Amino acid sequence: MRELAFIAAMLGIFILAGIFYFSKPIVVNGPDELEGLNDNQKIFVEGVVDEEKFNEKGSAFYIKDIRIICRGCRESYLDLTVTVEGVVEKYEDVLEVDALIVKKSV
Repeated sequence: MRELAFIAAMLGIFILAGIFYFSKPIVVNGPDELEGLNDNQKIFVEGVVDEEKFNEKGSAFYIKDIRIICRGCRESYLDLTVTVEGVVEKYEDVLEVDALIVKKSV
């Protein structure tokens, strides 16, 4: 019986992960559009990096006044056009994007 419960739980986890992974991100063009979104909702932002700050865990930068948190990023994107796919999260009542994928646009 425990084996069946374990298999069902693992199957459920994989189904949820698949739904998240294959879901299409919502295109966001400004900070006002983040207001109606839920936490952990996948979004897509494209634009020029206006400001950038580095710390020991990675970097934080702004695209169209949207704060993007990139953990583990060591490369500078300042004044470059980038595309970011990430998830919405709230930190101290401020909405920001936790980057999953950051790519330089050509």
